Amino acid sequence: MNQNVEIELCVKEVMDNKGVSISELSKIADIKYDIVKRYYYGEIVRYDSEVLKKFCIYLDCKIDDLIKIKQKI
Repeated sequence: MNQNVEIELCVKEVMDNKGVSISELSKIADIKYDIVKRYYYGEIVRYDSEVLKKFCIYLDCKIDDLIKIKQKI
């Protein structure tokens, strides 16, 4: 397995591009504000599939818009 890759969370970029705030997504997706905030700022270590599914539904995006796998520099 290649150890020179990392996961990049792109929730902030998707939300900003769609003009959706943390509080707005928290309310419409029924996810606690603090959880949305942690995804937004990339502070999540373990990703919850239900949260990501709700993000995809309410942000009208695909999972690969939210999570990218990149080569480490």
